[in-house]
This record gives sequence, structure tokens and C-alpha cells, in this order.
Amino acid sequence: VLLGTSRFAIRCAEAIRDSGGDLAAVVSLPARLRPNNSADFESFARQAGIPYVEIDDVNARADADSLRAFSPDYLFVSWPQMLKADALAIPKRFCIGTHPTDIPLNKGRHPLHWIIALGMPETKLSFFRLDEGVDTGNVLLKVSLPVLPADEIGTVSARMEDVGYQG
Repeated sequence: VLLGTSRFAIRCAEAIRDSGGDLAAVVSLPARLRPNNSADFESFARQAGIPYVEIDDVNARADADSLRAFSPDYLFVSWPQMLKADALAIPKRFCIGTHPTDIPLNKGRHPLHWIIALGMPETKLSFFRLDEGVDTGNVLLKVSLPVLPADEIGTVSARMEDVGYQG
């Protein structure tokens, strides 16, 4: 089950599907709770023939139960809420998160903006096992991403979507 709101998360869903993985469902927030840069998960799910679910709070019992009903092996999480212990225990295996930095460097909010502002020549997209900390789980994979001096946030974000697909 993939939880997300962004184009990045849709690219990851496409990669899971294209690599032969089975997406039991894609999950997003209701429109009133989505960030401004949200992608259209409902259309993606419909076109891909994947069940689509909206939840308000992954940590709320009713919402967690709706995810448990899919009996997922994994939750792939690109989500604007921290998952607490009960939500982390939903999948049979574990939850996978991502962060667009070379974890443990540059943890926290708006990392791509900071990478550009600091003039860093590259970053990494870190895939990691989610735990209750902030970007603290065991790293599963890191994929490099160049950041050019003339890059703006939209360019780097689009490149990150492609790196997410590759990862």
C-alpha cells in the first residue's frame, strides 16, 4: 500500500507497478487536507486499476483499520504526517520512507530548498525503514542526484521524481 500526496509518490507507485510489484491500494488525504503541491492520486489509481482510499489521519484507529484491511506486506510512505507505533505495525513486514538527502545529513523540512541554497553539488534520495523518529530508520538504499548551480526547486523536484522511480 502506498501513502502519498505528491507527484514523487505517484512516480514511486509507477515504479512499484512497473517492476512487477502488486499495489493493493494507493492512499491520499482528502482534498481539504492536501498540501498545495498535491498530485491527482484518484485519477492515477483509476487509470491503473488500483483501489483508491482517502484517510484523514494514518494514526487514527478507523483509518489504520482501513489500511489493515488490505493486509499489506509493506507501506510505502511519502506522507505529511509522522506514523506512530500502531500505524508502523500495519504491514506484515515494515514501512518504507524516503528523504531527499544523504541521511543522516540535512534531516528535517524543506531539504531540497536547503540543498539549493547551500550550493551543494549533489544529494541522495535515501530509502529507509520507518520508525518513530524523524528520518532515523535503517537505510535501505541511497540513490545519487546531481544538483547543478543553475537549478531551481522545480527542476530538482522533477529530477527527484525520476530518481524515486529508479530507486
